[in-house]
Amino acid sequence: MGLLKPLFFAAGTLGIGAAVVYRRTPERALDAAIWAARAAARLRLRTVDAGDHELAYLDGGRGDAVIFLHGFGSDKDAWVPLASLLTHRMRVIVPDLPGFGDSDYQPSASYDIASQLDRLDAFVDALGVERAHLVGSAMGGQLAAAYAARHPDRVSSLGLIAPSGVEAPNPTHIERAQKKGELPLVARTREEFERLMALSSAKPLRLPRRMKLAFVDRGVARAEQRHKIGTDLLASPMPLEPLLAELSVPTLVMWGEDDRIADPSGIDVVKEKLPRTRAVSLPSCGHAPMIERPLETARHLGELFRAEPEQRAAS
Repeated sequence: MGLLKPLFFAAGTLGIGAAVVYRRTPERALDAAIWAARAAARLRLRTVDAGDHELAYLDGGRGDAVIFLHGFGSDKDAWVPLASLLTHRMRVIVPDLPGFGDSDYQPSASYDIASQLDRLDAFVDALGVERAHLVGSAMGGQLAAAYAARHPDRVSSLGLIAPSGVEAPNPTHIERAQKKGELPLVARTREEFERLMALSSAKPLRLPRRMKLAFVDRGVARAEQRHKIGTDLLASPMPLEPLLAELSVPTLVMWGEDDRIADPSGIDVVKEKLPRTRAVSLPSCGHAPMIERPLETARHLGELFRAEPEQRAAS
């Protein structure tokens, strides 16, 4: 669901040739748009063995490293518009988390947060990254917080975008369904997938219809895979609040004021547990600020990254 804006971002780089491809095969046009978006952001696709899974990841730029972790309904390409604003001065690393996107999925494996945390450990070790800024959205934010609590010495700063695992005072219907053990973010039909896409952003993200359907069909084809991962996450929950109490790294939390997946009241929970954190509410923004508002998101993250040495020196 998080890929539509990157595709729109790439459209200007495709030219007339891609339009011809689109008319013939929307699948090929979809792949071309994904490739073009990555290239424009100066990102290359790589793979690495990380524990019991081979992970696909995007990597580009030089300087201090920042690792971005996607949410349950997304993949690595959701971060491409934001990455394009950072690769000129930072090394940007964006994995498909185990079980998602182009990374390995093993039906017999567990994909709860604790298991994913071990794999994230192995991924960072495999890349030889000693220290990095860490930013996660939704499920990725929950995982990022768990990693920062385990390895405060390896995390320069932490960015949380509408993180999962928060008991929001005013839960959305999605959060209420999850509380009852349901999986409302697993779409088995085109109609269900498109409804979730509409919920994910404050304003509709436009894309040629046939290309959009090619994207939707890819998502629906992974329904059983998402169901298995979602079941694992529900069976072994890891609440965010106790993790927040363990955090010692400079932290920023961002939330769209029009988020209909994770209620914006969750930001108050994070602020209460982390009084020194910087909290940003984004008006006219939904569940994915990095897709809907990449410029503003990059600005706030840039301030966090620049402030990190001063905050550590003062602590």
